[in-house]
Amino acid sequence: MAKLNLKLAVVLPLLLTACKSTEPQKLQVGKSYLNEGAQSQSVTKGNAALSANSALSNTKEASYFQVLQSANWGNTKLGSAQEVLDRFSADEKVTLSVDELAVKDFLHYVFGDVLKVSYIIGDEASADPQTLTLNVQEQVSKQKLYQLSEELLTQKGYVVRFNDGIFYIHKAEQGGKAAVVFGYGFTAESVPDSAQDIVQFIPFRFGRRFSIIGAINELFNVQASSASENDAMKVMGKRREILKVIDFVSILDRPTLVNKQIAFFRPVYASVNAINEELQNVLKEEGIIYSSKGDIGTAVSAVLLERSGAMVLFANEKSILARVEFWLRQLDQPTQGNDKKYHVYQPEFARATDLGQSLSVLIGGAGFGSGQPTASTSARSEDARTSSSNAGNSTNKTMVATGSDIKMVVDERSNSLIIESSGQKYRDLLPLIKRLDVMPKQVLLEVIIAEVTLTGSFEQGVAFTLTNQSETNIVSRTLTGASGSLNYLLKGGSGDLTLKFLESNSNVEVLSRPSVVVRDGVSASITAGDSIPTVSKIVSDGLNGNQQSVERLKAGVQLSVTPTINAQGVVLMEISQSISNASKSSSAVQGAPIITERAIETEVVAESGQTVVLGGLIRESNTNGDGRIPVLSDIPILGRLFDSTSRQKDKVELVVMVTPKIIEDSNDWDMVRKQFQSQFQYLELEGN
Repeated sequence: MAKLNLKLAVVLPLLLTACKSTEPQKLQVGKSYLNEGAQSQSVTKGNAALSANSALSNTKEASYFQVLQSANWGNTKLGSAQEVLDRFSADEKVTLSVDELAVKDFLHYVFGDVLKVSYIIGDEASADPQTLTLNVQEQVSKQKLYQLSEELLTQKGYVVRFNDGIFYIHKAEQGGKAAVVFGYGFTAESVPDSAQDIVQFIPFRFGRRFSIIGAINELFNVQASSASENDAMKVMGKRREILKVIDFVSILDRPTLVNKQIAFFRPVYASVNAINEELQNVLKEEGIIYSSKGDIGTAVSAVLLERSGAMVLFANEKSILARVEFWLRQLDQPTQGNDKKYHVYQPEFARATDLGQSLSVLIGGAGFGSGQPTASTSARSEDARTSSSNAGNSTNKTMVATGSDIKMVVDERSNSLIIESSGQKYRDLLPLIKRLDVMPKQVLLEVIIAEVTLTGSFEQGVAFTLTNQSETNIVSRTLTGASGSLNYLLKGGSGDLTLKFLESNSNVEVLSRPSVVVRDGVSASITAGDSIPTVSKIVSDGLNGNQQSVERLKAGVQLSVTPTINAQGVVLMEISQSISNASKSSSAVQGAPIITERAIETEVVAESGQTVVLGGLIRESNTNGDGRIPVLSDIPILGRLFDSTSRQKDKVELVVMVTPKIIEDSNDWDMVRKQFQSQFQYLELEGN
């Protein structure tokens, strides 16, 4: 019983421990490490943390890289993931080919007919208009089919959970966050085989190595943090990225590297090779043995990552690593004077062409031009001059901006900015470039286009009906955009009550309900309809007779939305929407259909989750009908008693409802919080 309690005491803190990052300490650097001695308290207090503007993070430990056997990246399983896969045969082969099946039908077919398991489908899946396509040409095992289906459902925003022998399929939580799978261990076999996000606790076998967390966050697409109470590191990301992290940790977490310190450094102004040579000369003068060639017995070793423009440093003591950091910051400086030099900046988030368009106006000079622009860049470079030429028939995907003392080239192929300028000029320009190089936000646009017959509860119009719905909170009303159109902002469950009210009314016919995710500032277009062939002209030829020229007219629904997110999280939308119908008429020319079109073009403002209602476009149709009883209606005078004439006037209002939802990046706040924590301790606050 005592052993069981001990095991629980070890396991429970591991599962319940919150992420706790190591606290950086202040760094003070003296004139020389050798003059200060190894007892310098200002240097040996601990690892100095990097601020947002620092290029070196010495909260990382390592030795030089060695070529070791890579972890097995096969399909290995653990825990609940293994239990789920074990329910499916690894030997029984099946083939599957489904094309644009509704979500509900796809689940019934795959989980019910093919995999033959017990499952429960959420209400959202039953009503989801999305379609799924899965075409497996070769035979695969049922295990593999389940994995493919789970990954496909994850991409569509669904979660597959398994409990008590039953699979539960439902929509992911609000915000698009799917369920998280947990794993524990330092081998590939310990990582759950799942397409969902994985939180892997990686224990350190030979002492705590929290200093490598910074290097892991720099090198891999994961979020790593410390779980200090359990001598483990918590890593969150996709399975393949976590396997890379395990490979990296297996190199560093070794008995020979106990008490080693590691730092990751990416120079800004100088190349890695130049920094390496200068650092070796400086440290040699201070008596610190430094090598980047894997020599044994050095105080500081380095591994150069030329492809990523970075270097990993290894030191025996924290004080030595702190001294190396000091010199790296001194060496990575822009060149003095007016001598020009080439600088390469690779954006982390933005496109180089977008940055180039913004910076070219500031640089000035002859302008911003391109070689032979591609279709994607011709619109942006329409008025620009040609500043480079093509070799043969190849397309030159470079654009150039030239100023008096600076020249900038945008290389689309490598998504890079190449700047020729003095070091000081580049240093002045770099903060602006980084300010512009931010992760663009995205907007999910949910649109409902419907026609409402203005009878019954809608006799006074859609606006009047919605205004008198007690469940709906109408925030504001504007009269912008198309003449006579009414724009409403609706609250109340993000407009869900209004949508349900409209959909449940028999007078409402939903024509289209598209959804699209679009980047901030980019136009999204949705088109659904028919292409109707019509005769545009007829040419008479004495030899070949009459020849017809056919032109296709589009009829249906067309929607174009351009969202822009401001600093307050409010979405400004430019909306252009049209709906056209084709109808036969006796007045048509040569049997061509008559196209009736109604359009709305406006600009509206809405918060994330608010529903914008665009209405007021009313179409009237008059129907005349004659009814008569044969023979009796032909009797003079009395025949009118057996004859009837009806006239009916119908009114139909076009309503467009747009709900923008900003897709937030949860990493944004994490980065701000960590930066604030690392810098707050350096502030000296006056007073209490």
